[in-house]
Amino acid sequence: MVTERYTKEEQTAMAQVMLSQLAGGHNSRILGLMLGVRTFASGDGFVQFKFKGCTRANICKITLRDSDLYDFELFRLRGADLKPVCKHTGLYGDMLESTFRRETGLDTHL
Repeated sequence: MVTERYTKEEQTAMAQVMLSQLAGGHNSRILGLMLGVRTFASGDGFVQFKFKGCTRANICKITLRDSDLYDFELFRLRGADLKPVCKHTGLYGDMLESTFRRETGLDTHL
């Protein structure tokens, strides 16, 4: 049996904070609209979503580390083939938006 560090409520709250930081402090719903997000998933200290508009990557995963810093990963899913595109570790929350923009060329808010 796997024990989770956070309750479901804490996981949901953390996911909302991560998405808000990625959206530059804006509502995370704007992020979904800007990127054509179809699927959000969150779990024990991470949030992941599939997005449109970038030929390089279409899945983003952000993980909160014990040090209160983030790991940022992009993947490309094509059929059943999942390939890692990039990984950045030790990011502060205010670095998520610029990292996403630099790696995908997409804006996360208006």
